[in-house]
Amino acid sequence: MMQCLKLGALSRTTASTQMNVQSSRSHAIFTIHLCQVRDNLTDNRLANDSEINEFETLTAKFHFVDLAGSERLKRTGATGDRAKEGISINCGLLALGNVISALGDRSKRSSHVPYRDSKLTRLLQDSLGGNSQTVMIACISPSDRDFMETLNTLKYANRARNIKNKVMVNQDRASQQISALRTEIARLQMELMEYKTGKRVLGEDGMEGINDLVHENSMLQTENNNLRVRVKAMQETIDAQRTRLTQLLSEQASQVLAKAGGSHSLRHSDIETSAHFESYVFKCEKLPIGDGNEEIGNMIQNYIKEIEELR
Repeated sequence: MMQCLKLGALSRTTASTQMNVQSSRSHAIFTIHLCQVRDNLTDNRLANDSEINEFETLTAKFHFVDLAGSERLKRTGATGDRAKEGISINCGLLALGNVISALGDRSKRSSHVPYRDSKLTRLLQDSLGGNSQTVMIACISPSDRDFMETLNTLKYANRARNIKNKVMVNQDRASQQISALRTEIARLQMELMEYKTGKRVLGEDGMEGINDLVHENSMLQTENNNLRVRVKAMQETIDAQRTRLTQLLSEQASQVLAKAGGSHSLRHSDIETSAHFESYVFKCEKLPIGDGNEEIGNMIQNYIKEIEELR
């Protein structure tokens, strides 16, 4: 495509005029036709469970257009063939302006659009009010000598801005029908699944409706989720309280150890009474008091923690 574009650019005629040193003496249109075929492999269960190929065809067309500028013969000073080229350029731009006016002017929208008045407008029919996205760039001169040409070009572009194209995908009818049938099958399968599961029911009057059990189930699920959140929060509170209770019981047992330090003995009845162990009794007749107090305290704390977890 780049080679074709280069060949066309080299074949284009340019010449010098009094308004432009390198004036384009013709319009240029570079068109790319694109055809995309998608191979969709589907299951045909009605035909002995064999796989078939379905092709989806999409087509597109790209126009790259370089229009020659409008010019007045008096200002360009063109004669002979250059004058004929200028007249042909102006004729094409006039036909294009008439099409733009017919499409952009609200008062002329119901009138005929003269696409066939020029080869230029016939080739650009899709770009003007057709099925395409069009970008138009208006080139103007910064010189005050070209004020009238600049003003006319801006008016030209302002009329073109009022054109509204309706863009659609260029897809063959078979592909469109296949896509529509797939969508319909998916919708029907969803409805059938809802009937099977009892979500959708038919009333006595033949009207479709949603089963009340579905609403009730949804409400119960919401309530169940809320209760799970509350149980999780309560469990965290219980864990915190259990940790604090273990710590308190351990401190109370340590106090009993401190009180029993004078007699150098500690009986299980003292631990049972002070720590409120109910029916749990440590089988400890005598525990020596000394450097092992910290170890004994840790052991008691582990026992208390295990008891609370079992409880």
